[in-house]
Order: sequence, then structure tokens, then C-alpha cells
Amino acid sequence: MHTAEKELTRALPLVAKAAKSKDLKTLLRVPLKQTKGHGKALEHVAESLLPSKSCKSMADLIKEGAKVIAKRLVSEEQDQALIGVGQKIERFEIDA
Repeated sequence: MHTAEKELTRALPLVAKAAKSKDLKTLLRVPLKQTKGHGKALEHVAESLLPSKSCKSMADLIKEGAKVIAKRLVSEEQDQALIGVGQKIERFEIDA
């Protein structure tokens, strides 16, 4: 989970930049702040308990978001696709 939070912290600013809607950009900044906080808390626990491993599930979700950005869709379509990926990431975090 710690690695997933770190990967998400790196990816969220790129997704926010790709969003076309100002509202969506703003909404993406809120989870970034939360994710940074979660990452710091998890870092303390992870350092003492487990070696760092890559999180394949989060990496796959981030790749999916990158593919959406690379398609350069019309603004509404791109925002909708980014929201869809964001919902998948949120579900992954809840389930983890």
C-alpha cells in the first residue's frame, strides 16, 4: 500500500494537468494532498515492517490513466475518461 500511495502521488499532478475542466483540476488536487499525508504515515510504518515492493495494481491503473492522456481526446471525453480511472483508483484504495 505504501508503494501504491507513492506512485499515486507522482501520477496525480500529471492527471490534474491533463484535465480540461477547472473543477476537475481542483477535485484532483484534494486527493493529492490526502495521498501525500497517507504516504507519510505509511512510510513510517513500512520502513519498520516491510521491504519496499512495487504495487502492480496501482502501476496498471496509472498506466491506464497515461493511456487516456496520450489519446488527447476532446476535453469532455478526456475528463470523463480521467474520472473513470480516478474512480478505479479510489476503489482500489478502499479495497486495499
